[in-house]
Amino acid sequence: MKICALADIHYDVNRKNGNRYFAEDLAQYLKELKPDVFIVPGDTAESLEGIIRFFQAVNRAQIEHRIFVPGNHDVWVNGKAEDGSWIKYRNAIPAVCNELDWHYLPGNPLKIENTAFFGSMGWYDYSTANPKWDNLYSYDDYKKKENPEDVRWMDIEYARFNMDDRSVAGQLLNEMETDLKLLGFKNGSEQYICSDSAVESVVFVSHIVPYTDFINFRNDPVWDYFGAFIGNTNIGNFLDRLPRNLRRIAFFGHTHFWKSQKMPSGVEAYCVPLGYPYEYGDTPFADLFKDRIKVVEL
Repeated sequence: MKICALADIHYDVNRKNGNRYFAEDLAQYLKELKPDVFIVPGDTAESLEGIIRFFQAVNRAQIEHRIFVPGNHDVWVNGKAEDGSWIKYRNAIPAVCNELDWHYLPGNPLKIENTAFFGSMGWYDYSTANPKWDNLYSYDDYKKKENPEDVRWMDIEYARFNMDDRSVAGQLLNEMETDLKLLGFKNGSEQYICSDSAVESVVFVSHIVPYTDFINFRNDPVWDYFGAFIGNTNIGNFLDRLPRNLRRIAFFGHTHFWKSQKMPSGVEAYCVPLGYPYEYGDTPFADLFKDRIKVVEL
């Protein structure tokens, strides 16, 4: 089985400021790669219309399994509903996926051949804040989502869950465990146990970063302030408890710094963002796709 993954596509921004037809170019590139599974770990577009247009473009690649997990930008809302992001996460985006034949992974784990797939958007809980600045920033400082230079983390405006970040993170973490159990995994003393002997690999997909190894600190308190909103170490701890007799793979994005690393627990972790046009300059999309899309053979 060939799996390809690419996150942080930001269709609306890249289409406007990069290449109007980049999604169609991506579909052509994927058609040449011929993956069995294509995974998008979030931040496709801020509007449902953008998500729809991107899905329609990629559908031209005729990939059998297309899997989607939303990111924070995907659940942004402009309306006044205080729980609008939950509505988008649980209802609106799954409906789009169903209509366009994409598998919406949160709450819907699946098995393809001998591989189990599960995932969640995840949410940050400030656990990936740089500890160097613990004496400078408090929990309340992070809740404000505004650094000392008055630069705001825009989830403060557009991510509306009607609960605090740690509550959102905890709820989604509980749902990850529920999905894992639906796949036939159960809790053991030190690690999960898989009751399905046919399963040889497990693939986890999130938008939020599960390991601090992937946070790009600069030892600058102004820049590092935003590290609090990049990851959640509880997700990493959760992944480290997956059965070690299985091949374990995690795809995610959110931070726009591509990186792969095998964790001490044996989890193969891949941060696979495309990112914004200003981040890659004049690099042609064909080269970006080659560099940024992670291909894994199982």
